Amino acid sequence: MVIFAPDGKSFWTNLNFESLTICDTISAKVIRQLVPTRPRIEGTVFSPDRTLVVLAWSASLEAVLIDTRTGTELRRLEDCYWYDQQLVFSPDGKMLAGCVPLTKGATLRETVLRFWDVATGKRLRNLELKTDATLWFAFSADGQHILATRYALRFVPSSNDPKRPLQGMHRHDSSDDFVECTFWNSVYETQTGKNFGLVGGIKKQRGLPYMESQHLALFCDRVREFRVRIGPAGRNTVIPWPRRFFTKVLSDSSICLWDMAVNKDIAVFRDFQKGRVDGVVLAPGNTVLAVVGRCATAQSNQLRLWDISAVIREATQRELQHPKKLLETLWEDLGDKDDAKAFQAVCSLFAVPDQACSFFRQSLKPFTKPSTCDLLKLIANLDDNMFSQRQKAIVALEKASEDAMPILLAALESPGLSLEASTRIRALVDRGISRQTLRFLRAVDLLEHWASPEAEQLLATLTKGTPDAWLTREAQASYDRVRLAKVHCRTP
Repeated sequence: MVIFAPDGKSFWTNLNFESLTICDTISAKVIRQLVPTRPRIEGTVFSPDRTLVVLAWSASLEAVLIDTRTGTELRRLEDCYWYDQQLVFSPDGKMLAGCVPLTKGATLRETVLRFWDVATGKRLRNLELKTDATLWFAFSADGQHILATRYALRFVPSSNDPKRPLQGMHRHDSSDDFVECTFWNSVYETQTGKNFGLVGGIKKQRGLPYMESQHLALFCDRVREFRVRIGPAGRNTVIPWPRRFFTKVLSDSSICLWDMAVNKDIAVFRDFQKGRVDGVVLAPGNTVLAVVGRCATAQSNQLRLWDISAVIREATQRELQHPKKLLETLWEDLGDKDDAKAFQAVCSLFAVPDQACSFFRQSLKPFTKPSTCDLLKLIANLDDNMFSQRQKAIVALEKASEDAMPILLAALESPGLSLEASTRIRALVDRGISRQTLRFLRAVDLLEHWASPEAEQLLATLTKGTPDAWLTREAQASYDRVRLAKVHCRTP
């Protein structure tokens, strides 16, 4: 385990599982060491500012909160213990959430998400997840929502040899093999536990190489920074924060540094080749790469640090220009309902802010919401005798975004609705959030992250759509956050 301080100048590690050591990032010299009273630390979770750490043990079913500056044990957490690496601090550090299995006899029945008050160590509430699968979960950036993810992987050998065993996830060594990955994401309100339903289930069918599937599934794999946007009918989408650089562990335990802007690796580290990699962490600012693992000839785990600042500097200073055809492809992918594919497009566009913002200016327009009267006419046209009128109505209703959903759902309850119209409305509802809406929301989020004068100007233009439309309100919220951030920067 390696956790960097927010400034990246130091890091914590529990390489031997017996103590916590804080080291200087540049020199790797030990600054301080914490030795808990109980042996064999199984779980280590740091608060966002790294001033608090939770140490947990599954064998003794306990967890304690420790001040990292003094090494003082502050308090025990009520009914808290380490289960499959599932403890997370809220962004403000005031709350802790953990995944806890509930058993009935010797059988695992379901998993609950449990919340604790960090100030008192007391349990606050349980959130029932109604599943017995292992979950990854994270708080949204504002702490108001929880994204819970569970997944299933099934490896399929390219050869049809029934005697050939399927490879494990960390020892998959054939680029010819394929994988089926299924992800389920659910969003919950942190305070009330309200379930907003499934978000962007992903399934990779046979035909996609394993490493590519793993790369594209980064959206679901331990997402830590994201925003939840909830529409008028309660349907939602999760917008992950864009990143340019990722690390990938290859099948031979080599580690490559991946640049999403050019969609290829820019450096490969082979120190752990043919060995085992247990953890890979990028320091804040992408200046240092830390890897915990075991070389092929070593008998114990090792921690190695690489200075990658020169590699990152060279990549970021290189002038990037995406061809127009690629920009058009990324623009289409931005509206894809496959979250992983859309996330790749988001990260690729994030690396070329000036070029992408200029493209957005031509393609992104303020949203105009149809009136209630117009929506009712469109619903009536779903039963029109002419096929062209029915198709126009379907396209217009889909373009109306989530603002049409409450009226469509109400129309389904209408006793006078014909079977044909009901079928068409149900098909519209079951399609989920439209591609146009997803594209608009993801583009708005990119503009907010760029926060350049050009991006701010385009956000201001998007706020001039229909005032009470969902997409206009989302654009207004992003614009307000950009303005507020600039005010805070100017405040001494």
